[in-house]
Amino acid sequence: MKYLIGILFFFSLFFSCGKINEKIALDEIKKFEYSRQTDSQKLISFLNNRNPKIRLKTVEALGRIQDTSMVILLANRLKDEDKSVRKAAAFSLGLLFSPLAESYLIDAVKLDSDEEIRAEIIEALGKSGTENCFRILNDFLESNNHRYETAATVACGILAYRGFPPISNASPLEMLLNSSKGNDVRWRSAYSLFRIASPSSFGNTFKETSNNDPLVRYFVIKALSAMCQIMGAPEMQEYKDNPKISEALQLSKSSKFYDTIAKMANDSTWYVRLAAIQMMGLLGNRFFQDKILRATNDEYPYVQSTAIQTLANFNSRTTRSKLKQIYNSDTDWHMQGEALLTLAELDIKSTLGLIERNINKLSWPKNYFLIKALEKINNGGSREKSTELLMQLANEGELAQRTLALEALVDRDEIPVEFMLDKLKTVDPAITTIVATHLAFRKIPHAVEPLIDVYNNFTAPKDIEAMNAIIAALDSIKSPRSVHFLETQLNNPYPSIQENAQKALIHITDDPDIKIPETKKAYLTKWDFKLLKYSTNPHVRLETSKGNIILELFPNKAPVTVANFIFLVQNGFYDSVYFHRVVPGFVIQGGDPRGDGWGGPGYSIPCEYNDIFYDRGVVGMADAGKDTGGSQFFITQLPQPHLNGRYTAFGKVIEGMDVVDQIMIFDHIIKGELIDLKN
Repeated sequence: MKYLIGILFFFSLFFSCGKINEKIALDEIKKFEYSRQTDSQKLISFLNNRNPKIRLKTVEALGRIQDTSMVILLANRLKDEDKSVRKAAAFSLGLLFSPLAESYLIDAVKLDSDEEIRAEIIEALGKSGTENCFRILNDFLESNNHRYETAATVACGILAYRGFPPISNASPLEMLLNSSKGNDVRWRSAYSLFRIASPSSFGNTFKETSNNDPLVRYFVIKALSAMCQIMGAPEMQEYKDNPKISEALQLSKSSKFYDTIAKMANDSTWYVRLAAIQMMGLLGNRFFQDKILRATNDEYPYVQSTAIQTLANFNSRTTRSKLKQIYNSDTDWHMQGEALLTLAELDIKSTLGLIERNINKLSWPKNYFLIKALEKINNGGSREKSTELLMQLANEGELAQRTLALEALVDRDEIPVEFMLDKLKTVDPAITTIVATHLAFRKIPHAVEPLIDVYNNFTAPKDIEAMNAIIAALDSIKSPRSVHFLETQLNNPYPSIQENAQKALIHITDDPDIKIPETKKAYLTKWDFKLLKYSTNPHVRLETSKGNIILELFPNKAPVTVANFIFLVQNGFYDSVYFHRVVPGFVIQGGDPRGDGWGGPGYSIPCEYNDIFYDRGVVGMADAGKDTGGSQFFITQLPQPHLNGRYTAFGKVIEGMDVVDQIMIFDHIIKGELIDLKN
């Protein structure tokens, strides 16, 4: 009996120690991940640990760290006995966005027979591949396997977005667009053809303008638009005798094509109408003028505003009269502002008069369009007056107004240098970034000391944009007085600062051998939030000026990002905050207390790249570079595959997508709250 008790005690102790060791290892891996610091010996031991959970978390952490020196360590896990580890290794190699991973991925996709893992490898090739993977992707496009087709179509689009357009794969993409049984494959094929933009695909792409799926129709128009732009380029003239190019050119100028695009401007789905109107503007043919004028009365605000913008391509008495009518009588200040912006391109003198009469009547944010219009008035005799008015706006009003006005002045070299240097006294990171950019353009030697002085007030990563702008300015000025300061920045823990300082020193000293020393300093991101465990995914209601949006959050995919978002919601951070950026058909973005896109919570959080696909209605964390996110978030209005693995996705819209589709710039969040859907 005593012997049996001893054995039970031993096994109890053994398994208890195993759990303790697992917890210690996972905690250490977590620290590596969020501090962005690595210890290769420990990581190797974790990657070879008998516990698959430890191997899995190590692989995931290495992907988020994105250290290309670890590519071999990750590649070794492509042969792991555990399927989840192999899949994570493929995903993490994609997150490197480096051709160094390509050969390992190509070998693995040939050897691994698991369909799910092969699909993951295919997607990773889109992110880290080059022209070397075109043939392999072609095989998967022609595989007649739905999972492979879905992965390969997106991979081709991402490759093209990254500057490796797989034109050789256009033919199977056209076949999938025209004949695939699944619309998910069809729209992805259209997306890839849009990114590749090969005119030889014009005819087969045009066939799908009447497809029953609005996403297919949308990306078909985007693809046709991109192809038309390519065909209109002067360098395309030498290919005009090519049969496919000649056929595409004829079709693009035919009444059949024009009638089809005009018809699509009346599509039942708003984003298809939006794309059609954008294409009409691109083509610039008078045939479309009346259709665009009618679209200024569309029921959807995005279609209205886009139609107003597109009138800039149709400079006539009729269009100018319509724009002035909108400005003088429309009840929506957004539409009035869009009309003013377009008039600034067509009738500078009249626009400047309108601005002068209203400059003291409008305050932020309703003078946003006024500032943007003044920015456009940038030549001729009116430039001097627009500069004077922008300087006035840069000296008064809310911080967001001053920032935007200053940004509009950034490339005007007639601005007194002292005016710009005086703005550095605000010690505001946004204003400093703008001023530093201007001083880099002007190459003013006596700006060196003021720039270094203000730099010393900033901390990365939350101020990293301003810090890099100052280093870029010092690089441009090329004064020996900045050498000592730049040498200190070689020890900064943030790679972008190190690299920019190194580049500046090489330019200033003509010494190509300047090296970046190894640094062990930790990132100053905030990741010590209380990570709650949820029985179900938490939900947040955003009450906005246009209605309610309900978000489902995914703490299992992005625990720190979700914890940070909930923390901000529960502390009322988002209450009364604007949606400061709206790009119709792309995203709406909010969460900046400044209201101009430069603000945040006063700290940064680490990126948590994951495998959530940026489909319509996905919530992502905005940033100005890796690990600089904080409070600004965006919601996608349409699928955006090129964002996959580049921005932390942490939720999705489950109610109120119709509200997302109506949000205009400077609409605002009234209140954010954590809710229980059961009540």
